Amino acid sequence: MLRNLIFILCCCWLLASKMVLAKGTTNSQPDKPVLRIGTMHAPPFAIKAPDGSWSGISIELWQAMAKDLNLSYQFEEHSLQGLLDGVNDGSLHAAVAAITITEERESLMDFTHPIHSTGFAIATKSDEQTNLWLSTFQQLFSLQFFQVVASLFGLLFAVGWLMWLVEHKHEAKSDDSHTIRRVSEGFWWAAATMTTVGYGDKTPLTTTGRALGVVWMFTALIIVASFIAAFSSILTLQKISSNVNNINNLSKVQIATVPGSTSERFLKNNGYMTHEFPSVSDGISAVANGKIDAMVYDAPLLRYFVQEEFQGLIEISPVTFERQDYGFAVPENSQLREPLNRILLRIVRSDNWNVKLEKYMGK
Repeated sequence: MLRNLIFILCCCWLLASKMVLAKGTTNSQPDKPVLRIGTMHAPPFAIKAPDGSWSGISIELWQAMAKDLNLSYQFEEHSLQGLLDGVNDGSLHAAVAAITITEERESLMDFTHPIHSTGFAIATKSDEQTNLWLSTFQQLFSLQFFQVVASLFGLLFAVGWLMWLVEHKHEAKSDDSHTIRRVSEGFWWAAATMTTVGYGDKTPLTTTGRALGVVWMFTALIIVASFIAAFSSILTLQKISSNVNNINNLSKVQIATVPGSTSERFLKNNGYMTHEFPSVSDGISAVANGKIDAMVYDAPLLRYFVQEEFQGLIEISPVTFERQDYGFAVPENSQLREPLNRILLRIVRSDNWNVKLEKYMGK
């Protein structure tokens, strides 16, 4: 009896020892690392909801890839430059948004295969929102326009006064009604000469007056030609800005873009006049309000914001230019790159991927 009791106690001790050993072995295994994944609000690729959750093409693609690789991760929001800096210095394990693969960035970090290929598009104010003649009227009858007109009248008065100063000494010796006897008549002569009307009712009679008249005739031709050219330029620019649909017209308008973006680099490298706005939404809003003529940015992002916030107010050019490839950025020589690429190739070739693109970008 005692022997059986001792045997049972030994078995219980051995069983308990195995359980403790197994538990100790489990606890000694290191926890799976939590990857720091940077992202930014860049619809439709990365969309931040009011509750702080994330969705979008890039987000859902990353979630599918991470699930396949059994990765633990947490999203961290950064600016575009913050994403690039974080991947470059290794503080981020990956950057997931709408990040364009460029030669400059490739020299600092690695990228996965492209997840989407697109190009730049041009956003302009809708024709329905653009009244060419009203816009021209507002441009002409602005403070600057009245300043020009005031300067012109001042010049006419100065020339008329000079002509009177030269001619009034001769008026006492002549009964000719064509003589410039008053300053107002000098002003009238200067205006008639400048506009090439040439009534001939007032003419200079002295040699000095006629010499002044010749100088004023040629000067007036230049002034009138410049005024007509400026007026034509205003009409042309208004027409172009209401119908900017290709890259050839960009050199004649004011363009909005986002600082640090590939579109900004493209525009500046090609000598275009740009105005920087902190976000895509701010830039499109400036176009809708008539403060800027056009915005150049990645086509998918422009289309998304127009559909969500500026429907009927903004038009997007149907043709894109300067191809852009989006990819996930990872630190140089990252061990994640190859596993991610293998899964990425499988996902983007599936029918589900096309369905996901249509979900966020339409057909």
